[in-house]
Amino acid sequence: TGLTEGSFLQKLHDNYDEMGLVSPPSVYDKSTIYVSPSPLRALSERCTWLSRSPNNDDYGKVLLRRGVPEEQILEWFTDPMVKLPKAAAVTVGSEAVAKGKSVKLSSIIEDKDTSQCTALLVGLYDTTLFGPSQEAGCHCTIS
Repeated sequence: TGLTEGSFLQKLHDNYDEMGLVSPPSVYDKSTIYVSPSPLRALSERCTWLSRSPNNDDYGKVLLRRGVPEEQILEWFTDPMVKLPKAAAVTVGSEAVAKGKSVKLSSIIEDKDTSQCTALLVGLYDTTLFGPSQEAGCHCTIS
């Protein structure tokens, strides 16, 4: 069916009659239900449709708590080209993307769950702060 095992859409497809639908929804018929392709895209859509900022959204708060500033989140809403962190191992479709290569942000976070998407976004932001040669996380020395 082209649906992710265990996803809401898979459950809807498998149990359509119990949910009052006359036929299983098609993955090609986007009029049945809309699901954002990534948690970041869902955040962007909620901020747009509901006229709110990331700090008024549960997922926005997750990114903010992980140290990503609101300005960065808003920039990501534009789907910019990003350089992959050296520590990132990602695929676009079925192809592995070379570390350090620039790609559209949406291509590396699409179809990722919230924890995977968050880890990639925080890694991208850490690379912006510390440079591609550093590992993610704080390298502060406290004396």
